[in-house]
Amino acid sequence: MDNLISAAQTSSSQIGSSQKDQKNREALGNTLLIGAGPAAVQMAVIFARGWTQRLGIASRCSDHWSDFLQQYKQLNQVSVRSTKPALSSLAGTAHFDQCYEQLTHIDNQWDTIVLCVPADCYQHVLKQIPLQQLDKIKRVILLSPSFGSHLIVKHQFQCTNRNIEVLSFSTYFAATKSTVFNDKNTVLKDVSDKWISSRINVITKARKKRIYISASNLVDQKRSSHVMGVLVDMLNSVDIDVITMADCFSVEARSITAYVHPPLFVNPFSLEQILKKTGPPKYMYKLFPEGPITPTAMKEMVQLWKEISKIVIRLNAEPINLLKFLNDDNYPVLEESIGRFDIENFEKYPTNKQEYLLYVRYASILVDPFSEPDDAGRYFDFSAVAFPKASYHGDVFTLPRVPLEDMKAMYVFYFLAKALQISVMAISEFIFRFETWFETNFRLEKNNLNNKLINNLRQSSQHVVDIILNSLDYNISMTNRNLRNHNE
Repeated sequence: MDNLISAAQTSSSQIGSSQKDQKNREALGNTLLIGAGPAAVQMAVIFARGWTQRLGIASRCSDHWSDFLQQYKQLNQVSVRSTKPALSSLAGTAHFDQCYEQLTHIDNQWDTIVLCVPADCYQHVLKQIPLQQLDKIKRVILLSPSFGSHLIVKHQFQCTNRNIEVLSFSTYFAATKSTVFNDKNTVLKDVSDKWISSRINVITKARKKRIYISASNLVDQKRSSHVMGVLVDMLNSVDIDVITMADCFSVEARSITAYVHPPLFVNPFSLEQILKKTGPPKYMYKLFPEGPITPTAMKEMVQLWKEISKIVIRLNAEPINLLKFLNDDNYPVLEESIGRFDIENFEKYPTNKQEYLLYVRYASILVDPFSEPDDAGRYFDFSAVAFPKASYHGDVFTLPRVPLEDMKAMYVFYFLAKALQISVMAISEFIFRFETWFETNFRLEKNNLNNKLINNLRQSSQHVVDIILNSLDYNISMTNRNLRNHNE
């Protein structure tokens, strides 16, 4: 009898589980990934575990995308490999029901779009997709948005008289790398020689402990998002903690790079390293003179955090406790280095103590304090991250994503602050420092693309801010634009 009951319970449980899986697939429906980088492959592997009905992929035309398609046609699958057992839930394979060679070829079968491209490319990508013809699309998921991205995406659909749901993640939840290396001397020690280097096989080396998520319709329509609950369950299934928030601005303000990268990498020391082709290596997260971390950098980090927080609060969103966010959501330090009381009360402390605690935090993770020491008593050198280098392709100078993407974020905050009449001394200083450095080093460059970079950054950022303000019905946008033109 007990066996019969047990069998009946198991059968009932299986039916319940099957019904839940079916509801999850129906929630997201047919799902199309836009982008072909490592993060897109990781998302595909997770979605393929029964979280969608059909799964597709498309990307911008590029050599990378051509290689991706060619390799995918040979193997008919993409795969993720993890570097340690603790990340095994992220490993696996996926198959696409549909691949589009060009964004303009996307047809009307997709319920959900997932943007797996850099945030500053959202508009450019959406303008290439025939949105007017794709009336099945109900929602767009932003894997790694910047501040205000949800309004930029909504605006693009509103241009076609559509009102879709936008769901923002605070950040991509893992560190996933391609197995293709441009530098032939690069050696990846944790990957076996048998592993095939390709665009479609990627490696996940780390995972965020926690990310945040929100949906635009929570504010727009004062109702909950069923899809958001499904995404939370999906990420929980790969051991990622997800916290839901009331609005997308609060979520998009939880990208740690906005607070950390400018003070660490937009300074004379770091900018010189980005340009320098020879000499002994310097490291992004080491103390001076091995790296850029100084008391001055910590002072600027505190100033920047306070300025971004003012903007966030003005938009009725929730700011972060910087030290708590660094410790609890990114990488913790031992209690002996910084106590819990100091972490919880960081926001209440005077500025000089906040700067001191941040310096202690970075000094405490020069080595991984949770690693096992070797026979010589040395812990894992956690901070030995080399600076990315600028590159030349013919006459075209290319800045690495750090600090270029960070500066794009700074310009957006700068123009937002001006429109909202908030003083932002630190943000202004980062922009002045970057523009002076660029002018000094590239003023004589022949290539027009180089000469136009600063103007393009300013114009594109102002355009983004205008969309954000107009979306929020900030009529002061035009007034402030007139004031700005008058003052400049």
